[in-house]
Amino acid sequence: MKQYNVLAEGKTLNIITTSPEHMIINGERFDYQSVNSDTELSQIKVGNKYFNVLCKKVTENDFELWIHHHVFKVKVEDSRSQLLSRFKEFSSSTLETVTVKAPMPGLVKAIEVTQGEMIEKGGGLIILEAMKMENEIRSIVLGRVKSIEVKLNSSVEKDQTLMIIEPIVED
Repeated sequence: MKQYNVLAEGKTLNIITTSPEHMIINGERFDYQSVNSDTELSQIKVGNKYFNVLCKKVTENDFELWIHHHVFKVKVEDSRSQLLSRFKEFSSSTLETVTVKAPMPGLVKAIEVTQGEMIEKGGGLIILEAMKMENEIRSIVLGRVKSIEVKLNSSVEKDQTLMIIEPIVED
């Protein structure tokens, strides 16, 4: 079961996929199936209605959907992206360093970078296991890893510093 918040046409939809054939949208259950799908155009059956859908990925969370000659801009956020968006409230161009903190208590399962390494915005930094789920902590800036403050297999508390990044301002 996965849960998403979808912003479409100024409305927020809470979508829970309960199985590959069922979903709950804002508390109402829908049966659906993908009838025909190729790389771009999909045919989806919802109840007794068929919809031709063309989906174009714009960014990691933003999509454009074409359904019956209408184009909808859609933003999809799962629990991980909602958590990350809370930490994107500041501008990297005004910071000397970015402190990456643990969003929850957990266990450091992997450190994906080394001190001094250049990292891309959105690049993986640390895998943190919490409640038997692995969560990848990603960089919100382009920069260089200044220091790594945790060790592999160490326990961390919420808001504990994991690493420090020196942002690089793109021209």
